[in-house]
Formats: sequence, structure tokens, C-alpha cells
Amino acid sequence: MALDFLQPSRIRNTLHAYQLAKRCNEKRTMYEAIRWGEHAQFITGSTFLVDGGADVSVAE
Repeated sequence: MALDFLQPSRIRNTLHAYQLAKRCNEKRTMYEAIRWGEHAQFITGSTFLVDGGADVSVAE
């Protein structure tokens, strides 16, 4: 982590470190959401189950 603002001498206290970590996680999540959106494949007509799996219903 060669970024200047992440160097130990630039971090004032534990609260500041926590705030930086939260901000970095927010940015990482935003980046991953964009990446996921570019590669997402959607299942039409699916029913999501309680355990988080998907059950694809086939129309006959």
C-alpha cells in the first residue's frame, strides 16, 4: 500500500483508521458491483428459495 494517505505517519488515531477502512470498503464494493453488473446473467422465471438458491420454473 504505497498510497501516501495510508502511511502510518498520516493516520491520526484509531477512529481515523476505522473511517479510512470504511471508505475503502465502500469504494471496493462499488467497483465490484460495476464488475458484477457487466458480467451478470439473469435467470428469468426463477423463484428464490429460503436458503438462497434458485429454482428455475419451466413453463410447459
